[in-house]
Amino acid sequence: MGTCWIKHLREEFTLSKCSPKPDIPQLMLRPQWRIHPVVWLGYRIFMGVYTLSWCVCSGVQYRSIKWFIFLSHLAYVMLTVYFNLALVNLICYMTLGLKGSTKQSTDTMLEEKFNSNTAVVEVEASESSGSCRVALLPVSSALHSSLSVQWILHNLINVHALFVTIAFWSLEYQPGHTQLDSVNLNMHLVNSVLVLAELGLIAAPIHLLHVLYVQCFCTMYIVFTVIYWSAGGTNTTGKAYIYWVIDYQHRPGLAAGCNLVIDCIAMPTLQFLAWNLHLLRRCDHLSLCQPQL
Repeated sequence: MGTCWIKHLREEFTLSKCSPKPDIPQLMLRPQWRIHPVVWLGYRIFMGVYTLSWCVCSGVQYRSIKWFIFLSHLAYVMLTVYFNLALVNLICYMTLGLKGSTKQSTDTMLEEKFNSNTAVVEVEASESSGSCRVALLPVSSALHSSLSVQWILHNLINVHALFVTIAFWSLEYQPGHTQLDSVNLNMHLVNSVLVLAELGLIAAPIHLLHVLYVQCFCTMYIVFTVIYWSAGGTNTTGKAYIYWVIDYQHRPGLAAGCNLVIDCIAMPTLQFLAWNLHLLRRCDHLSLCQPQL
């Protein structure tokens, strides 16, 4: 495992790993494991509806345009967009794949399209101990751009959902003072549960250099907080900051230091964690495939 991990780590630092276009677009559409396509579609529908419902509930509860200034809310919006885009992409993939087919039943076609073996693997080609290849039906070119967006969002939600959860419970939460209702728990705890579940199920790869997209979003949010403060913006309680740790007026040094640590240390660290979790999933799947080789 150690040698394999080092090998994969070295392969990550190549220019091709920066590309937002997946080498195998089918991996964005399929589970890593043998899951019936109807169950997989049901999972996608549930996640799409669930996140959209709580996103709307949170916005309605705030009843203020200032809902959009908080990173936790923006991260949940990304989570909602990701799951609903993944649902649309999956439906399109199924529909385009089944369109015009009259020789086989829908259920049989779906089985062949998704489960010709235990699952799609990206670890297949270069493993010294063997491979676990499956037949991959082509993805329509019309979906390529949408799948690229889905992949970028996948990387963004992995890092930002975990960061929001860690930051909220370590910095913002105050026992006895912070209101912990169902909406708050979904925004700051269940969000990470959903991300970890998705990370453990989908066959999509994670690349370390995709942290550039994560840092780009983080940097844009930091710039927004500076512009918002300089324009006289306040939080929901009328104070001249969004979060107390980035109070540019009274604690400029702390705010600058936090921004630097978040963008240059926290984001890469969480990306590295997500990459390791995805690598563990791939290795677990490969080990299950080994007896069949």
